[in-house]
Amino acid sequence: MQPLTPLSYINLVGNGIIRGATLVLPSEYVRNLLPFGLELGPQDLTPPGTHPVSFFFQEMIRAHMTIPTLLPDMTYHEQIVGVPFTYVTRGYPGSAPLGPFFFMPNLYLDNFLATLGGRLGWGLAKQMATMSVTENTWAVHDPDGKRIIGLDFTPKGDYVPLAQMPNFEPYCRPETGVMVQPLVSMLPAGVGMFPVCSDFDKKWDDAVIRPLETRIHIDNAFVPGLPTGTFPAGRDAPGIDVSVLGSFQVLAHWRMSLAYPCNMSSRWPASW
Repeated sequence: MQPLTPLSYINLVGNGIIRGATLVLPSEYVRNLLPFGLELGPQDLTPPGTHPVSFFFQEMIRAHMTIPTLLPDMTYHEQIVGVPFTYVTRGYPGSAPLGPFFFMPNLYLDNFLATLGGRLGWGLAKQMATMSVTENTWAVHDPDGKRIIGLDFTPKGDYVPLAQMPNFEPYCRPETGVMVQPLVSMLPAGVGMFPVCSDFDKKWDDAVIRPLETRIHIDNAFVPGLPTGTFPAGRDAPGIDVSVLGSFQVLAHWRMSLAYPCNMSSRWPASW
């Protein structure tokens, strides 16, 4: 763990309602979601020849910097397509790949300041879209009102502490968990060629979780290589209580560090 520095205390923090679902896709499809300089790495969630792709549909609540700024607190919706277990293979000295990291080829938001800040400050591929959210559905729409991607979800049971939920350990496992891996993004503005990293940590000790049954509707291949259709077809995906690839809803405090070079010897220390 790195020594604390003044920059360690400059974070974006907030609360989150995070709905997660996972698709298992052929590795060659998932590889097409990555930019030049990133490669898929080993993982233990899906069978050989396949790779997990994470979909998050979340509300980010009262996001703000931990230092005084002129920015207001921001509450917004955010939809993420993410590829865990990715490795940086170019752009840094040395021959060994760096990782594992979590790469997001696309993020949809309905807040302009959060979109702009994510692109300029962190190199995240954020873009604006219209969101519609109900008790059991979530949808992202293009400027013409057509659905791009949607989620149907049905909660199963009450919230419980993470330790009481079967199968969630691979998501919050220290260092390599799907929701613990440092984010890797591309500077400048999410379309550049230089990879940087940032930490998107959650306060797992305080977080609660409940299973969801879900179906994802991808109406538009808004990321090259992303398949279209309804997943799974003909039935709902099970909850995290049934399968390690099951869906869930987490309530958690979160913090996001400043971007840093991916070849740092250790991660930014958390300072809540």
